Amino acid sequence: MPEKGIIKEHVETKAGTLPTAGTDLLSTAITPLKSSGLLRVDFCPSIAGILTITFTKAGAATSVLAYGGASLTAGALYPLEIMTLTGEIVNFQFSETTGTYRLIVREV
Repeated sequence: MPEKGIIKEHVETKAGTLPTAGTDLLSTAITPLKSSGLLRVDFCPSIAGILTITFTKAGAATSVLAYGGASLTAGALYPLEIMTLTGEIVNFQFSETTGTYRLIVREV
C-alpha cells in the first residue's frame, strides 16, 4: 500500500516583497521532517541577483551560493534540490532589495 503524505509543502510565497539584501527571505526557517531530507525548491526573482542558501545546525551557520554564485535572470524560474542533514534548518537570502520573488519549497 502506498505511503500517504510523502510530500510536505513547507512554504509557498507568491510575489513576496524582497527584504533588505542579505537577510532571510523566510521569517521562519525550514526544519525538514526527515533525518536526511531532500528539498525541492522553485525560485523566481523579479530582478537579477544572487540566491544564497543558509544551513544552520546547533547554532552554527553555513552559507552556499546557488548556481555557483551566478546572477539569476529576472523573471526566470530556477529549480534546485537541496539535501539536508539531521538537525539542520534552511533559509534563503537574495543579494538585492527592491523587487519581488516567488519561492516554493517542498520536502520529498
